[in-house]
Amino acid sequence: MCRFCGAAKSAQGEWAPSNRSIPALNRSKGGSTIRIAGGFFLVSGVVSIASLNSAVPLFGAMRSGSVALYYNLFYAVLFLCIGVGLIIGHAWGYRIFMAGTFIYSLDGLAFLLNKNTRNAYLAASGVTRDVGSLIDVGMLDQWVFIASAVSLVCWWGFACYVYYRRDYFHKLNMR
Repeated sequence: MCRFCGAAKSAQGEWAPSNRSIPALNRSKGGSTIRIAGGFFLVSGVVSIASLNSAVPLFGAMRSGSVALYYNLFYAVLFLCIGVGLIIGHAWGYRIFMAGTFIYSLDGLAFLLNKNTRNAYLAASGVTRDVGSLIDVGMLDQWVFIASAVSLVCWWGFACYVYYRRDYFHKLNMR
């Protein structure tokens, strides 16, 4: 019997299609990739919870206190919800992922387009103090810009993949 299509070999050695449904055939393509990504989102949510009091680069400066707490808490909840939604495959998982993509994109663009925010981030991380005499700070800023832009492009690449494989979420009557 074929493990992929369920066909059985006859006594004459010919393959005959099976009439019964195989559970593996009912799974949508790309589901494993989406579930694995959901696991990574869960890990990101846990990391965000672990760093609730960490300062965040926002609006031209490093923000701490209640602003950082709410910012990190928001992303922790968002990443945990996205992770669960992607793993389970419910329609709301697709919707929250796409909404999270929009929110993450706005946040990433705000970081990319504000040089003061990037400079505050570099100064707070200690990089400018530690290697500022060896490497031009402008070059460091360019690397942070490129890394952030690549991160945003990768997120959108996965968002396109999820959109392309959205039938994974249709199994639960997505409208």
